[in-house]
Amino acid sequence: MPTEPEVFALADHALNSVVQQIGDDQWQLAIPEWIKLGRVSRDGLTLRALLNYHAYDDAWVPAMVAGKTMDAVGAGKWKHEDLLGEDPKKKFAAIVETAASAALAVTPVFGPAVPVPADAPLQDKLLGLTGRQPQH
Repeated sequence: MPTEPEVFALADHALNSVVQQIGDDQWQLAIPEWIKLGRVSRDGLTLRALLNYHAYDDAWVPAMVAGKTMDAVGAGKWKHEDLLGEDPKKKFAAIVETAASAALAVTPVFGPAVPVPADAPLQDKLLGLTGRQPQH
């Protein structure tokens, strides 16, 4: 079973493989109405702008996994910058690689969950969640 950092890296690399298929004429396409955006305003939102939001989120990963807070790094840093630059595919791939590498460099505190019977004592269940095999 993959660890959380491995899942993060797999998902980020999967998104990057989709981004690498975007044609030069597609970056300025409007985001379709059926896509849910949460806190992001749809006003003038293009595919490029949406992916810039993702790049912004990924740009924080190395600092966060290093134990820094957003305030320590500079809350709002990059928020209004075009992180994708002149070559958005290349820049997006570099940001993803940096974020994925930082996530994968994290030494897990716990191992993958160990299966424990449903009727096991609570302490055994907690040990199983932390990747420790309960001993009796």
